[in-house]
Amino acid sequence: MLAPVTVDHSLLHAQYSWENTATPGAAEFRVGDEPKSSDWYAEVEDDVLSITKEAAYEAAMWLPLLEKAYAKFQDQWGAYGEGKGENLDDGKRASMESRGFSEDQLDIGYELLHWGATAKIYPMFFGDAAGDWGYHETQTESGNADFVDPTLLETLLQQKGVGLEEGQELYLDTLANSHAYSVLGSDLRDHQNQPVDLTLQDASSRTSAQLSTVTVRNPYGQDSKDKFGTREKEHNGITVMSLDEFQRVFPLYGYSLVG
Repeated sequence: MLAPVTVDHSLLHAQYSWENTATPGAAEFRVGDEPKSSDWYAEVEDDVLSITKEAAYEAAMWLPLLEKAYAKFQDQWGAYGEGKGENLDDGKRASMESRGFSEDQLDIGYELLHWGATAKIYPMFFGDAAGDWGYHETQTESGNADFVDPTLLETLLQQKGVGLEEGQELYLDTLANSHAYSVLGSDLRDHQNQPVDLTLQDASSRTSAQLSTVTVRNPYGQDSKDKFGTREKEHNGITVMSLDEFQRVFPLYGYSLVG
């Protein structure tokens, strides 16, 4: 069943921040590095010359607007369209209550955005095309920096399309400290630093956890509370880490099969 949601272009923001300026109160948006156009003008008042430049930049506002639409959806139909309040998903209710949310806050769309099951959101956007979804615990071996979790490796290969039917895609996210990250992809390498063939056969024994890398994205971009996305020169939320580090930092990852 379709549930159209319409929002305007205004965005939630905080009235004041530590810089005493209005700041976004939800998802931020990217702004182009260079202006698309600019205008200069000058004014003279009380023998004082003021020169002003006005510049127009392209801005990718689709993310905060999508978030706003989803918050409005949740405000009307609950976190996953399953109902509000007493009908709220048990796992989400438990997560929110453990963090001190009141009963009234369980019905507020923007509050419901937090601490949810990422995989349960895909069926809302993809409908019947959304298939299998779930979570895996990341396996490690103490003292073995080149151990490769075979289930994680298989999932990373599936993200590249290995073993999937035509038209299917696998979306991955991961979790650390109650914060979700997108897994954008991986570069799998063997012990001679050569690309691993895209096959499930013997991939686990051939893959080097130290030479292979996984790319993750912090959806909040640069987040001062989170080292991922801030240790790069460009604070865009994207971090490339070794497969070994990924396995040790992220204890849980989720998958969603679409198509």
